[in-house]
Amino acid sequence: MCMVFKCKPHKGIKDPEVTDQGESAGLREGTQDEQQQIQMWRQRREAMLKSLQNCGLQIFCYYSRDRDEVLVKIGASPQKLRDTAARMKYKLQLKNQYLNAYAEYRHDFPGRPERNYKDRRIISHIYKTH
Repeated sequence: MCMVFKCKPHKGIKDPEVTDQGESAGLREGTQDEQQQIQMWRQRREAMLKSLQNCGLQIFCYYSRDRDEVLVKIGASPQKLRDTAARMKYKLQLKNQYLNAYAEYRHDFPGRPERNYKDRRIISHIYKTH
């Protein structure tokens, strides 16, 4: 998934985060209101990204070419997706041999050692992989 956050009200304003003088040549300093708006947007962006990270998602941030937007790629590990699907009882598509039906995702159960693993239940092979 991708999210886009605006950094500056418009492109002609110098970015206070950029210290390189070569990139900011020809740009004007923002007014007090514009600087406050930039600061408010930065705080909101950082708070939102922090909450996404606390949920266990992976965040990758990039500036746009004009440095007026922040592009954020959001992803999750396969294990996080499996755990969430099992918790939500999310229905996944099964393989063709099961007529492409849908069934709740369930984790494999390795079995218990006191029963010599005879109660093992491996069902991950029935789900279609993309």
